[in-house]
Amino acid sequence: MIISVKVPEPQFEGQTKTKLGNSEVSGIVDSAVSKVLDAFLEEHPKEAKLLSIKSLLLRKRDMLQGKRENWCSEKMS
Repeated sequence: MIISVKVPEPQFEGQTKTKLGNSEVSGIVDSAVSKVLDAFLEEHPKEAKLLSIKSLLLRKRDMLQGKRENWCSEKMS
């Protein structure tokens, strides 16, 4: 999905300037994306389940990676 928004004075966050910082615009964009994504996931339950599983697996991987990094830093000190 592509969303095109014309903002008179856009403000971007971060060094790479990839996230829109205008709260009034980002709220509208978030709402539009949420509506379309909700509709898609309701119409495609198989894909919704797959996305949920992948999300949980990525979260678990990130948690384990964080624990491993903490363990390594404790071992080094």
